[in-house]
Amino acid sequence: MSYIADSSLPELIAQIDALGIPYRGASWADDPEQERLAADEFVYETDHLREMVEMMTTMDEIGGQPTAAEIHSVHLRLFQVVMDGDWNATEDELKEMLFDVAPRLRV
Repeated sequence: MSYIADSSLPELIAQIDALGIPYRGASWADDPEQERLAADEFVYETDHLREMVEMMTTMDEIGGQPTAAEIHSVHLRLFQVVMDGDWNATEDELKEMLFDVAPRLRV
């Protein structure tokens, strides 16, 4: 999956469903545009995670590749924090999430 800016909410929900994550609305969203922005942020961050893992692998900053199950676990955690409004959108936060799920990758 690759991030596409300006997707509609139904398109974003389809992308989230394709990741095997049951969609639920953002707890903090007051209107449909806020809801779309939350879903968009999550999809963007899943793409960012993929790119970050590729870069960390190339730079020997992680001890191997995360498994599909580990990536799915990160996606589930990420979805929860984004939709709960607790996401700060930092790369360090994303790395910590990855290492919490897969401590074996930490070098």
